[in-house]
Amino acid sequence: MKAIIVLSIFLVLCAPCGAQTEIDEMISDDLFEQDNISEEELQNKLDAYAENRIVWRKVSRSEIDKLPLSVDLKERLIYLWKQRATLTSWGEFAERGGFDESEMKVIRFFFRLEPESPATGQVQVYLSMKEDITRTSVSKTLVKNRYETANGWFGGIVTETDADEPQVADYVNWTIRSPLLRERWRVIAGAYRVNWGRGLMMSSNLMGSRGTDPVQNITPEQTVLANYQGTDENRFLFGSAVELRLKSLMVEAFYSRHFLDAVIENGIVKNLRTDGLHVTESAQDAKDILCETVFGSGIRLGNEMREIGVFVVRRQFPFPAEFQEMKNSLTGFSAFHKIETSDYLFTGEIAKSVPGGWGFIQSAVRRIGTVSLVISTRYFSPENNALLGTSSVTYSGNVKNESGINSGMRFRLQRGWWLSGYADYFHQICAEELGIPPEKGNEIVVAFGRRFRKDNRFDIKIKRIRKWELLSGEPTTERLQANVTGVYSIVKNTKLTGRLTHVRNLKIKAENGSAVEISADLKFSRNRRISIGTTHFYATSSDVKVYLYEPGLPLRFNMTMLTGTGFRYFVVLRKHIERFDFSMALKGQQSRACDDAGWKNRAWLELQMLVDL
Repeated sequence: MKAIIVLSIFLVLCAPCGAQTEIDEMISDDLFEQDNISEEELQNKLDAYAENRIVWRKVSRSEIDKLPLSVDLKERLIYLWKQRATLTSWGEFAERGGFDESEMKVIRFFFRLEPESPATGQVQVYLSMKEDITRTSVSKTLVKNRYETANGWFGGIVTETDADEPQVADYVNWTIRSPLLRERWRVIAGAYRVNWGRGLMMSSNLMGSRGTDPVQNITPEQTVLANYQGTDENRFLFGSAVELRLKSLMVEAFYSRHFLDAVIENGIVKNLRTDGLHVTESAQDAKDILCETVFGSGIRLGNEMREIGVFVVRRQFPFPAEFQEMKNSLTGFSAFHKIETSDYLFTGEIAKSVPGGWGFIQSAVRRIGTVSLVISTRYFSPENNALLGTSSVTYSGNVKNESGINSGMRFRLQRGWWLSGYADYFHQICAEELGIPPEKGNEIVVAFGRRFRKDNRFDIKIKRIRKWELLSGEPTTERLQANVTGVYSIVKNTKLTGRLTHVRNLKIKAENGSAVEISADLKFSRNRRISIGTTHFYATSSDVKVYLYEPGLPLRFNMTMLTGTGFRYFVVLRKHIERFDFSMALKGQQSRACDDAGWKNRAWLELQMLVDL
């Protein structure tokens, strides 16, 4: 830790480069609308874009569709993209697209105008402390450095310690990426991820997430080898990778040797631990105990609009793994295709794992003006395996062992109105647990909203989930969920935000919950701002799944799961001085279990310093 802090100070003092543009506004639930994935994976997704920004003049329609942005903002970006105008400055970009200052800060986080840019870098130092029942402890420390030279070299270092972990730097990672050498070669060393196709073999690309935008749900991630600077300590590769570009041909090869947290009993790998916490004795015993070797290669032919490719990967353990049918190795094969025009998108992948089974997904999008129609079908056999998800680890957001069909639509109306939604019908191929019959069901989501002038807006999302046992006509799960968000600008630089979520379980009356939040954001000057608010909630248990976004520090995503009954409060202070951005968040909670009279008080203090190099 000391060495990394010293290196950070050295970079601050010596780096001869300009300031890096980041999201200056508070990151909110406008950006991330996926359901059933962890807050940490959302944070990793944000980091991935920060380290691998998209070049605007090369962007495709599907890459814009995949951005984790609001439907309204994406539709306006697509409208600008259709004009095919050559934009030479961000000022011209904002004028042609009608984007305000706040929206441009978000856009510049995901895009760059040209392949090369001025040298940029940033040091992020984050500290979180908590007090629980008169006990104060460090909850998390994080130091993250990244730097990119003007000619395209990228490097990053990250170190993190979670609450109550005995080691000062429990997690340390680094990554390096070269520019395009001789217009053909690109090399990555250190930590990285492989985004391939629809994620059937390498499911690190959030393949299983479902948000309110049906087009985003079925659009594949950009197929790239990407640097990794996240804090998920297990779901990445570590080693080296290389890309070779020859006109319309792309060849990728990679090798990884990575130590994972795992539970090994009698020479058999029982399961992988993915939480990254090393507090208890058993968790410390499981840390970095399993050596995972992964190597593979992919070949793609085509361009951003039309592409086909094949992929092969092999994973090896020194011991047989229970989730790989008692084998110590797994080999996967995949074929992927994408055909895109201004009106259509066809994309799909088929994969086979040995040992294991088949996975298949095929999707289509039809675009008619501002309307996008979506249909997608999928199938995962009972023995289907993937390297970073599904049967090998228990992790929210992974596609379960099922078949299904998903259809939806998204369109933008006049006067700032937008509407989106989907209906997903699915059934399990086999039960997730012995003795429990497999299920079938459906999930229906409708979301709409309106954007007014002066950044005023409201969004409403309604979701219904129903499940049945395959051998029974009686629903086992029937749940309704509603989320409402409203933003109103009182005067210049002052706005109020209200959020409401309500969950109602029609089968289990006890599993109901609600939360309501109101917050104010005040910008005193260009360099100082404060956000203050409170949340009141009621949730009988964690099974109710009452989540609510909570304003916090910049570059942090705060999706809080609420349990029990009580209230929370938060104050976020921020000050910007030239290249330095200081932020502090004070949060507190008074709550009790719904069937308990005892109240518990908790408090958190978060500090963050961002230094633009």
